[in-house]
Amino acid sequence: RREEGLFMGSFAFYGYDRDPNDKHKLIVDPVAAEVVKKIFSLYASGLGYYKICEYLNNNKIPPRSVYKKMKGSNFVSGNCDLNTVRWNPDTIAQMLKNEVYIGNLVQNKRSKINYKINKVVYNDKDKYIVVCNTHEAIIDKDVFYNIQKLLSKNKKRWDKLEDYL
Repeated sequence: RREEGLFMGSFAFYGYDRDPNDKHKLIVDPVAAEVVKKIFSLYASGLGYYKICEYLNNNKIPPRSVYKKMKGSNFVSGNCDLNTVRWNPDTIAQMLKNEVYIGNLVQNKRSKINYKINKVVYNDKDKYIVVCNTHEAIIDKDVFYNIQKLLSKNKKRWDKLEDYL
């Protein structure tokens, strides 16, 4: 099913909903899609993860988990207190790197060792299942790939200056 481009996850990505007629297809959620577009445009204009979080939090845009709860999803998370949860820079980083926003479905990023054991391992990129153009894109491909170039340039190197015992 994954190789056919069918969505096999439990919950749709932020910016998308499951199609009510076919639960393995994604459709655009217009409200969340505008937030996704804003995140990409803010990053493209030069803001970093923290500044984007500040913008979203100051404008009272609900984070992903809260938005899912508000829509009636049975999504469970430990930090779903509607009054205290805020946007996180890691969330922004994940969203900016996610190909789902250009219409590609990337699955099999992680898997369980055994159905009896709850340990999850992350797969190598060569084991990912990537199917292009499975659903409507929110972000233009040119914009997405320009942002990927920016992300690759902005990586900080944490080289040790000295060896510590």
